[in-house]
Formats: sequence, C-alpha cells, structure tokens
Amino acid sequence: LTKRIEKTWFIRIYSNFERNVSQLHRAIEISVSTNHVWRERKETTRVNFRRNAKRHTAT
Repeated sequence: LTKRIEKTWFIRIYSNFERNVSQLHRAIEISVSTNHVWRERKETTRVNFRRNAKRHTAT
C-alpha cells in the first residue's frame, strides 16, 4: 500500500511538473514571437521615417 501511494504521489507531482513546463514553454514561445514582431515593426517604421525625411529634405 505504501509503495502504491508513493508511486501515485510521484505520478501526480511529475504530471504537474510536465504541465507547468509545457505552459512555460508556450509562454516563452509567445513572448519571443511577440518581441520579434515588435522589433520588425519598429525597424520598419524607423527605415520608413528616414526615407520620408530624406525625400522631404531633397526637394
């Protein structure tokens, strides 16, 4: 009986651990993709701003 309780306890702890790791992994993936999109958007805006500034000063 004690061994069965220990085994059940271990399985419960391990499954909680797996769930937490997968949630953490998902959160990191979302964060990285969001940062990548934000960086791309920021760089594109900066490049467009410089192009527009050059275009206005050249005329």
